[in-house]
Amino acid sequence: MNLVKNKSEAVEMALAVGRKQHLTFRLIRLSETLDEDNPFVVYEGEFQSKPWLFLPRKRDRSYVPLEADRRAGLLKEAGFEIGAEFVGHPEPEFEPAPDETPQRSPVDWHLMSSEVGKVVITEFVSAVKAAATATVALVVGMVGALNAIDPSLVCVIRCADGFAFIEVCRWNEE
Repeated sequence: MNLVKNKSEAVEMALAVGRKQHLTFRLIRLSETLDEDNPFVVYEGEFQSKPWLFLPRKRDRSYVPLEADRRAGLLKEAGFEIGAEFVGHPEPEFEPAPDETPQRSPVDWHLMSSEVGKVVITEFVSAVKAAATATVALVVGMVGALNAIDPSLVCVIRCADGFAFIEVCRWNEE
């Protein structure tokens, strides 16, 4: 297929390819240029209620389901020239760690003989336990957050006057 006249025509034709197959394709953004090697962010209002980070597919290590490839193939079969593919991820939201300083017991300087070693060891063990607990909580939180994220595949269609970024699949839709 020759390049379509303009981006709006390309968008309508690409969305129609999805509708014909009873699929939901969505416009992510329109652009005059394409930097297929660098990620980009789509902020609130343009796509979702929170920012999404789109990484070039060749640099993203996410598993891409076969259904996503099949849907991208529908655009190619319809004659669209795909300039690049991106995998989108909602930007994770991290809450700051609580600002808690460990409470230290006051030291009686008159009883410093053998008690100093006990206090130092007790404080050190408490600090190690707190660090280990925080590390485990962070790892568990990251695993939970990553499991809750549904990435999406975006195909960039070349048009005569720029590029149209079309989402063809979300992993939760496959």
